[in-house]
Amino acid sequence: MLRTAHKIITGLIIALGSLHVLFTFYDYDSFSLSAMWFAGAGVAIILAGFLNLILLRDVGKDKIVWVICLLTNLFFAVLFAVALSLLNQPHVFLGIALFVVATITSYSISKVEKICEKKFQFKMSLDYSLFRAVSNLLLLFLIFLFACRHQFRVRFPCRKHIK
Repeated sequence: MLRTAHKIITGLIIALGSLHVLFTFYDYDSFSLSAMWFAGAGVAIILAGFLNLILLRDVGKDKIVWVICLLTNLFFAVLFAVALSLLNQPHVFLGIALFVVATITSYSISKVEKICEKKFQFKMSLDYSLFRAVSNLLLLFLIFLFACRHQFRVRFPCRKHIK
């Protein structure tokens, strides 16, 4: 149950980072320093998701991977909380929720895995079918957003449209 929740959260973190990178082209007309920082923040979110994916594959084997993933999730949760004071937007609330849940599940997964290894002497296999399904749904959502971008420009004003 805990691993499944962490798989879903990991997929959503990667999707949030991907959306952040894609919205760079929507928010900025030209290639500028601000656009690079915006895209870089999205890439950092994607890399944090990849680190959670590594944790899912390596639970209980390497304590350094667990500590780095736990600190990364905690760091991003704090950064999103700080960003909430500057941006009162739904994606910031989503980022806080995703990284808080990722922090809790990444902390708990290691403890549960160690108990299972000691009691039952087996390793749990990682089932990617749920992760693939969530990733495919998010990819379809991204395609839908890109196809309907003119409608969304009217509903969601961005930096370049606000004077």
